[in-house]
Amino acid sequence: MKAFFLFAVAAAAIAGVWFLQAPIPQDDSYHRFADARTLFGIPHFYNITSNALLLVVALAGLFTSYRLDASHNHFHLRREFGLLFSAALLIALGSAWYHLQPSTAALVWDRLPMAVVFTTMLALVIAIYISRPLGKLLLWPLLFAGIGSVLYWYKTEQLGAGDLRFYALTQFLPVVLALLILILYHRAGKPNLLLGLTLFMYILAKAGEHFDSLIYHYTAIISGHSLKHLFAGLALLMWLLMLRRRHV
Repeated sequence: MKAFFLFAVAAAAIAGVWFLQAPIPQDDSYHRFADARTLFGIPHFYNITSNALLLVVALAGLFTSYRLDASHNHFHLRREFGLLFSAALLIALGSAWYHLQPSTAALVWDRLPMAVVFTTMLALVIAIYISRPLGKLLLWPLLFAGIGSVLYWYKTEQLGAGDLRFYALTQFLPVVLALLILILYHRAGKPNLLLGLTLFMYILAKAGEHFDSLIYHYTAIISGHSLKHLFAGLALLMWLLMLRRRHV
């Protein structure tokens, strides 16, 4: 019954985007960031280097997932965890590449791995909390949907009528469903606190992105977008801690 409720929420969200929500164009100001300082010859220096935490955690996660032994509870999900950390590594590299010279074409290489991270995260949450076979079964459809949402957005951009609806759904729906799963299925022995912190870090990352200029204006040190990257690294750190613990 709980699983049916979750799928009903997902279906309602997808139907709402398809039938009710008008196309969402890419904001013309998206590529203009508050902190555009050049240091050591590197443009947008802090927006690039703030990906370092994500990069380090992703590498640590890949190493950890590779070294899992058969006695570990997450051994049968090691490939899914490996995919999560591999995509996070590509986010760090793709984001750095994008911020060197922000453009819509470069943004694709930032958003593609992000779509993979969000959809893989949802599949892992389902596998850990509801059913391992169900999570593994849903992984590939979720991945194709996430990647397809980015390709759809970029194609509509090329046609002069950019539409971010499905990419936005790829970002927000996994987070909403993960939160519902945490509420409905939390129990002792599961990574409840770590998953909750992951979702909290995501909220802080989105807040940083939204208040990019305001944060930079008041701090004069760091921008909201750079904080977004740091919070993303902390969110991934929660997944690394999940992987290193032996949950029942």
